[in-house]
Amino acid sequence: MLSYLIYDQFLELLAIKAMGFYGMAIATATLLGYGGGGMIASRLGNEFVFYIGGLLLIFAVILAGLMPKGTRASGNRVLWEDSLKRVVELLKNENLRLAYWAIFAQYFAFGGIVVLLPLYVATAGMTAFHVGMLLAMFSLMFILVQMPGGYLSDRMGRLRPATIGLGLAVAGVVSLPLAATFGLMVVMMALYGIGYGLLFPSVSAMIADSTTSDEYGRATGIFHALITVGVSVGAPLMGWVADFSGIKIGLSLSGIALIIALVMAIVGLTKGKTAQ
Repeated sequence: MLSYLIYDQFLELLAIKAMGFYGMAIATATLLGYGGGGMIASRLGNEFVFYIGGLLLIFAVILAGLMPKGTRASGNRVLWEDSLKRVVELLKNENLRLAYWAIFAQYFAFGGIVVLLPLYVATAGMTAFHVGMLLAMFSLMFILVQMPGGYLSDRMGRLRPATIGLGLAVAGVVSLPLAATFGLMVVMMALYGIGYGLLFPSVSAMIADSTTSDEYGRATGIFHALITVGVSVGAPLMGWVADFSGIKIGLSLSGIALIIALVMAIVGLTKGKTAQ
């Protein structure tokens, strides 16, 4: 009987944690991209990274064309002004606010790390290999925590795992410049990856929980647009900050947006919004 219950729980974990699988795909692509891109560049040349990347994108377009057709929303054609108005309404939606800010904050911090981590590692006498290993550790932990993170999100509500994840991510990013050895840097990047692994399924599920079928596509589009916006803003801004304040301070300050997101999550918990 006990073995049956364990097996049943395992099947449930595999069957309904879709957001965890979704995040795992993103993390796996990140992990393979760092390692594979470096190997391709070193063996074939930098230009082949772009050639192979372009071929993969063409393959993705073909796969997208073969996907099952979805159902169209009923009603008349939506005008540009109406669409923009709906985007603004979604951005103002209190139930979506944390999800949007959290994903922006995560990639704001990631942008700062991508720019400043190689410089910090170089000052410690390490090489590009160590940078790749640190980023790979982040991606690996992100992959491993996705399914447990999705499970906790369904069991505990969205906010609790998101808050824990934000706390771990903040600890990893802010403490990274304090790590003087490669081993400690690995631990900090692992914390950062675990934090994001707990965060991503929860904030992704918040989008589905807080929107109707007519709004979901637009709300999800905003969510993923903020990933790009976060990196685009975080990378140059934190590079500029580090230019006059130093690499260590710039690296630590990369977590400022995550700290704001953590405060928002804690405030949400104190208000009893555990179902989000």
